[in-house]
Amino acid sequence: MSDQAAPRVDVSVGDIHHSQLVIGDHNTIQTPEGTKVTVLQVGERPVPKLRPMPISHQAAKVEIVGREEELALIASAAAGMPVQLYAPDGAGKTSLLKCAAQQTPGPAEGVVFEPARQRSLDEVQNGLYAAFWECDIPFIPDPAQIGDYLADREALVLLDDCDLDRGDTETLLERIPRCTLVLASKARTLWSQGTVRKLDDLDSAAAVQLLGRELGRPLDPGERAAAESLVASLGGHPQSLIETAALIDGGGSFRELAEEPEAFQRRFDPEALTGSQKRILVILSTFDGAALGVDHIAALAGGPDARPTLRELERGGWVKSASPRYRSVRRLSPDRSSEDEIVAQLLGRLTVWSREAAPHAVAEEAEAIERTLELGVATKTWKVTVVLALAAQRGLLLAGAWSSCQRVLRIGLRAAGGLGDESARAYLLHQLGSQSLCLGDREEAIANLTEALRIREGLGEEKGAELTRHNLGQLGGGGPGEDPGGGSGNGPPRPRLAIGLAALAVIAGVVVAVALAGGGGTNSSNAGASTPSSHPTTTTTETTTTSGPTTQTGPTTPTPPPPGAPPTITIASPQDGASFDEETSAKAEFGCAQAEGTQLESCAATLDGAPVDKGDLLTMSAGDHTFRVIALDDDGGREVKEATYSVAAPPPPPPDEVPPKITIVSPSRQQYGQGELVEAEYSCVDNVDRSVPCKGPIEPGDPVETKSLGLHTFTVTSADSAGNPASETVEYEVIESSGKG
Repeated sequence: MSDQAAPRVDVSVGDIHHSQLVIGDHNTIQTPEGTKVTVLQVGERPVPKLRPMPISHQAAKVEIVGREEELALIASAAAGMPVQLYAPDGAGKTSLLKCAAQQTPGPAEGVVFEPARQRSLDEVQNGLYAAFWECDIPFIPDPAQIGDYLADREALVLLDDCDLDRGDTETLLERIPRCTLVLASKARTLWSQGTVRKLDDLDSAAAVQLLGRELGRPLDPGERAAAESLVASLGGHPQSLIETAALIDGGGSFRELAEEPEAFQRRFDPEALTGSQKRILVILSTFDGAALGVDHIAALAGGPDARPTLRELERGGWVKSASPRYRSVRRLSPDRSSEDEIVAQLLGRLTVWSREAAPHAVAEEAEAIERTLELGVATKTWKVTVVLALAAQRGLLLAGAWSSCQRVLRIGLRAAGGLGDESARAYLLHQLGSQSLCLGDREEAIANLTEALRIREGLGEEKGAELTRHNLGQLGGGGPGEDPGGGSGNGPPRPRLAIGLAALAVIAGVVVAVALAGGGGTNSSNAGASTPSSHPTTTTTETTTTSGPTTQTGPTTPTPPPPGAPPTITIASPQDGASFDEETSAKAEFGCAQAEGTQLESCAATLDGAPVDKGDLLTMSAGDHTFRVIALDDDGGREVKEATYSVAAPPPPPPDEVPPKITIVSPSRQQYGQGELVEAEYSCVDNVDRSVPCKGPIEPGDPVETKSLGLHTFTVTSADSAGNPASETVEYEVIESSGKG
């Protein structure tokens, strides 16, 4: 009897028709074994053509108040004279850029508005390429070629929420020398050229005007005086003003808010939220600031349309739009069971969705996909995490979201390692190596493809090994162990036993095709030693595929029934009445046998009504679970056997009494010259390295007080979701300037 193999995830990624993509000089085709890469010969590269002009790639219409100077500054930008506006969240950067997209007359080729949140330089450039060019054959230039397609373009390019660092920003400027570039970001990254301005708060008149617009009515004289007093105390931060209007709509008054500052804190009282608002906020809080699409939020929240609720939460300062996605700004921490449920549901939903969605849609949801995969690894939900990585990587590759695709593949590798699935690891390594091959990273390509080939040859995966050798051959060599016949020299390939992934169906309510490999395969000599040849005992496993049941001899071999009797069933695990601690590793083991003269048509199991097979039992959900096996033979015989087991919930975790950690980078404990420009920089994290709100005398990025001579203190306070307070203070001294600054 051979050892049972580790679970194996079927690497099917859904429909792979029409999945050709040319990356630079490399033609790629998706196959069931992974990406096939072929180097194009001279003259074979597709020839893109410019889109009709002017380019219609603009943002939805918006109206803003009090930003006339900034709009004029954007209008003054020109090729080689970029403009950057930077400020913390809530200052109105996105609205300003959208307004500029409508009002600013662009160069000859129009206006391109691109959200750039968490996008790498390659992904930003690929987005610009797609805005300017189209091709009959899907084609994206490689990083060495992209400049040739952008150098002569003339458009107003507005990049919102741009995370590019200083070096990448300067590289982008070199690639689009004839475009007019305007950036909106949280921090300054433009230094060598152009104009940079910190987006300040609105002045008093504009702030009062914004309050009236948010309320949908002009302020009466009594309200205006109180509103002006409130603005003077709060400042003209646009998001704070919007939150103030939400409080007024909720029954508050300007006078109350102006005279009782503590009343203003009601906007952050979770008890004031409705049930649907809390549910959505818990969902977004699970993803710790990652943006998630509205349709996915609605599906998880169980409501038909989440948009009105999300708009209410945004107006109240709980979430922020990354249209058409949202992310949490203030957390409403879920309990452990709720968080696990949300992660499991989204793992299932995003898997099915990624297989069906257009590549550009998958790329737009990359932030949520990556965060979901990380949570899957953190909760050790190995199988469904691997399946999502496999489903998402194809769309990301085809959309040119290469950095995200690499991160997804690497997270998938971690999950495949946790699962012990060498076949999935080989597939993911093949995909990583193939992408590196297309992007010109030769060393990375050789390393990943060589390791993928070693694993595939060891597993006897002839087709997969042949494909990996082909891709290695595009680098100038077929790789180690190359065999024209496709064999590995290690004997015949081992058969695979495919089954359905029940855990995903149980937890997420969706069906995802996966497989678990049964080690050893069928061996006639072993079978003959264990059972009479006239009564072969078999176990079968039904799958979610259409290929029919797979038969193999197994360790759980029930006694064959007498002639004419229905099949017999043995359930070795779980035993009836067994009890497990939550998240304990437990296996399903069962077998069926048929009477002489009949054939076993199926030996299928369900767990709480959902298909399952010989793999991990569900021990993530506390409570009672029913494991049922149904056996059918070709003579109409039917047998059912059940085993009920329970999962005990773990004891509640100890209370969190660890205060947040506050790091003050600037100002530091040193001397500064009078009038020297010093920008504040600080951060706060809780005991699991999650960001928590910080409160300092000024916002990060604002100038520190250096006008007054003498000793100064700079204090930052924080509190985590458990209410643990923290405070950190640094001292610095301002001395007479010696020419610095």
